[in-house]
Amino acid sequence: MLKIFLDDLFLIIKKFIYSVLVIYAFNMIIYPIGIVIPMNLFTIIMIMLCGFPCVIGFSLFCLFMM
Repeated sequence: MLKIFLDDLFLIIKKFIYSVLVIYAFNMIIYPIGIVIPMNLFTIIMIMLCGFPCVIGFSLFCLFMM
């Protein structure tokens, strides 16, 4: 029981770190165009759940809102 809980916790922490790094790297690459995805809890959780397509969706949303 404890092993399953620790495995799930490790997976959540791993996805959280992955999401933060993806947002940071994407912002560094796309910054010259003028698109910046804010790094807040909502965007991190959405990228944890949906993955890279959510990054593309956020960047298109920021692009069209400008």
